[in-house]
Amino acid sequence: MRVKTSLPANSISLGRNIAIAMRSQLVSLSVVTFLLVMYAHKETNIADMIVGSVLIIAVFGIVTMYNDLQDVEIDRHNKRYDIPLVASALTRQQLMISMTVLTAITVILGAFLGHDSLLWASVYLFLGFLYSGLFSGKDRPYGGPVILGICYGAMPWLLGFLVSEKDILSLLNVVVMVASVVFVIGIITLKDFKDLKGDKAFGKKTLLVERGSSFVNHWVKIWTTSAYGIVITYCLVTGSSAEAALTLVIALLNYQLLRTNQLTFSARSRATRGNAARGLFYFSICLVYVLRLS
Repeated sequence: MRVKTSLPANSISLGRNIAIAMRSQLVSLSVVTFLLVMYAHKETNIADMIVGSVLIIAVFGIVTMYNDLQDVEIDRHNKRYDIPLVASALTRQQLMISMTVLTAITVILGAFLGHDSLLWASVYLFLGFLYSGLFSGKDRPYGGPVILGICYGAMPWLLGFLVSEKDILSLLNVVVMVASVVFVIGIITLKDFKDLKGDKAFGKKTLLVERGSSFVNHWVKIWTTSAYGIVITYCLVTGSSAEAALTLVIALLNYQLLRTNQLTFSARSRATRGNAARGLFYFSICLVYVLRLS
């Protein structure tokens, strides 16, 4: 028996394309980090956990859509048909309306959550607009990775600390934020390999375009290894030799994943290795965080 839906087919398609444009999967580790902080501090208020998670997704969606509007011609050149605007599945007007709705949702969620969440959202949006617009951070070889490092690395932890009302400047909290920022500054440059042709054609000054693949591969290894080094040093200084040893083992696995020139891999293989490296790092740092609080 055929089941009727309460929405017309074109509305379902529109909603699906908006969801794709938000690319929430890219911020899944940020949501997990926020939830971990809440859980680790025994802050199991389900409403706050859900609202905080949706807030992260909404803010990220605004920033991502804004970047798509700015990069649409480059993305077309790169044949990025996974992006609804490039595939003509969404119009510019629809994307702008979606951003407006998400902004309203962000204000409502931030007001409900309290704990300076609106300020947190404002800072995140400001960093996003610095990257894609005002500062044009994506066209600055070193500025772009740093901005994204703060967004992906520090901001999820920070929201968790704010909502759980914990001391942001405690040594452990500072270590996990700084290590996460350092790791992302390195690993985020892998995303530029898939867009290399279009970035070159349009004169986009990414680190890969300006310095080449050999430099970027060293950049990735140095920054990601340094992130592990920060965590290991903290563990040794605080007398946690077992956690330091475990982190070292994971760091060596990470190095093996990233040690070969990324241009020798297909886009899918490169994405798989990058995702595996991210997963390993967040597993290790979240494990250390929970163990140090227990």
